[in-house]
Amino acid sequence: MALGCDIMGVMQTRTHNTIDRDAPQEELPVVVYTRDRFQRLGWRVWRLMFHDLVRSRGLIWRLFVRSWSAQYRQSWMGYVWAIVPPVVAAVAFSFAVRHRVLRVGPTPIPYVCYALWGMTVWQLFTGIYNSSSGVLKGASQMISRINFPKDALVFASIGQPLFTFLIRLVVVFLVFGFKGVMPGWTALLAPFALIPLVLIALGMGMIMAVVSVAGSDIRRAFGAFLNFGMLLTPVIYPPPVSWPSAAVNVVNPLSPVLSVSHSLLQGAPITTPVLYLAAWIFGLLMFGCGWRIFRMALPRIAERF
Repeated sequence: MALGCDIMGVMQTRTHNTIDRDAPQEELPVVVYTRDRFQRLGWRVWRLMFHDLVRSRGLIWRLFVRSWSAQYRQSWMGYVWAIVPPVVAAVAFSFAVRHRVLRVGPTPIPYVCYALWGMTVWQLFTGIYNSSSGVLKGASQMISRINFPKDALVFASIGQPLFTFLIRLVVVFLVFGFKGVMPGWTALLAPFALIPLVLIALGMGMIMAVVSVAGSDIRRAFGAFLNFGMLLTPVIYPPPVSWPSAAVNVVNPLSPVLSVSHSLLQGAPITTPVLYLAAWIFGLLMFGCGWRIFRMALPRIAERF
């Protein structure tokens, strides 16, 4: 009986396997990637991008308020830490220059004022880059689960560096007044002269946000390069006037932006209008390329999360 039961079990198993082989197999869906509507629009895509940006202005504001609340509203120390870094850096460089540890050329205003403004502007640049380049990693759950314009994350991320810059402006003008430097009415235009710098930082940040999804080490390496880039920008020293050192004023698009902002603070005439115009063009191109690359990569980025 036991042998008969075993034989029957084997026969049933073979019959079952035969039926499974003969039955039609369920076909797996084939995923074929094609150009989406965004890529097919061509030049008309810019109108769609700006239209989406305008539509998401409420979301951008709410995201900024949430970030601001986390940074400043819960603790008054947030305002202190917004002020301390540029002040400490300016005092340290001023001490080094006074004791001839660091040799720089003559500056049209007291060096501590010059270095404080330069460090404030540079930290605005790095703050916008760091915020926009890390926005995708910081919101991976939101990107994968919620359908919304992802551009809002990037444009909301620059709100905190801009707000921090406004806080530091108060300290800058207080130090200027303490040192006896009284800026004229043109000083009110100095923050607006930094728009090319904001565009360059935002464009670089959007490109690096896409690249860092594939490897975060690339973003860290480029961040370290930015620290070295401060030495190639007249942040803590006046723009060089002799060659070949003066080549930094032509190669580095941030150099004429800083120079123009210094001229507006001092009420002096702008000496590099052509280079400043070139910085505007470079900033617009960098911002446009970064925004376009960011939008084109969004479908693939959502899949990786």
